Amino acid sequence: MKRIIFSLMTLVAVLTVSGAGSLAYFSDTETSTGNTFTAGTLDLKVWDYPGESWVDDPNVPVLISSGYWNSAIGSIINNLKPGDEGTITVPIRNDGSVDGVAKLQLTNLVDYENGVNEPECVAEGGSWIGGVCTACATGCGDPGPGEGELSQYLDVVVYYGAVEVADGTLYDLVVGGVIDLGALAAYAEEDVVMVFSIDYLTAGNIIQSDSVDFDITFELIQPEP
Repeated sequence: MKRIIFSLMTLVAVLTVSGAGSLAYFSDTETSTGNTFTAGTLDLKVWDYPGESWVDDPNVPVLISSGYWNSAIGSIINNLKPGDEGTITVPIRNDGSVDGVAKLQLTNLVDYENGVNEPECVAEGGSWIGGVCTACATGCGDPGPGEGELSQYLDVVVYYGAVEVADGTLYDLVVGGVIDLGALAAYAEEDVVMVFSIDYLTAGNIIQSDSVDFDITFELIQPEP
């Protein structure tokens, strides 16, 4: 028994000595210096026709003036009637170095009645007596902001370049929220085209004199990895 124990202790001692001798390997070290990481940029700009420039300030709204409308429709934006159709084209640009995804949202919609004439009064179920509309189902006269029906009859089709990305009434698209347009590569430009129309088969006197206000918001985000 003693001989076995002694032999084991001797083996341990030998292994320990061998381990100490293994530290004499060759070695070499190199260092890379001056390494720099730089973040890219994502910078959305919207073309402003009146100013003939790219707008880059989210606090300066771009007004959709006559320059955005195709010339064929003239001034129907202020004189809409059933059967009319017009197109707004808004160029957008990614002025950054990172590819992005463009989005659009129609917000802050407010309908206005702007008074009621005899045809509209009758269309709303009222009675036109002595130049006054009475007993109409949706209110008479000029009830103020939030009244009117134009947004429910103003059809909108949204294109990103040549690709249709959304369609519906203006009211439906506002309620629907954010519209995904598509990819917008670094330093690339694309047209956002919105076709507005009023179907003469569905609209009628109920929208006479009505108007609607709304905002168009563009956004550019980094795509998910």
